[in-house]
Amino acid sequence: MVQLLIWAPVLLLPLANLVLAVLSGAHYDFSQALIWVVGAVAEELFYRFFLLQKLLLERTELRPRIAIVLASILFAAMHLFNLRSGMPASLVLVQAACAFCFSVWAGAVVWRRRSVLIPLLAHMLMNLTAVESSGTLIPMAAGIVVLLDGILLIKKLPA
Repeated sequence: MVQLLIWAPVLLLPLANLVLAVLSGAHYDFSQALIWVVGAVAEELFYRFFLLQKLLLERTELRPRIAIVLASILFAAMHLFNLRSGMPASLVLVQAACAFCFSVWAGAVVWRRRSVLIPLLAHMLMNLTAVESSGTLIPMAAGIVVLLDGILLIKKLPA
């Protein structure tokens, strides 16, 4: 069961993006997707490999659940900078909410596996399949599923 919780978002998130692309008729921009993949690598290295590892493992009194939520809040807040790009505020808020959901799951996986590789793979695949679209229902639904997945993984963490 735990393995399913760990690996399900790796498939669910790109699949949700592909469904959104088909339903919205959005144009896929491969060069933009490659830039987003590079962004995913940078974000995972900073938020999971560096920040979360520091919060969890080095000289902090934070419990794992608190460290994961704190890193997730910071990860979501970073996505609010997309307001400067001209994206509509409603889409940026959905993106930040989905980023929080993803980050909770990713943090739980990093804690369980002591590795950033699975969240990195999921983030890269998610960004590789992303399209610019005004659709919010599919990303939010996928985000909620991923958040619930992360919560189930966190419930198994030591207190």
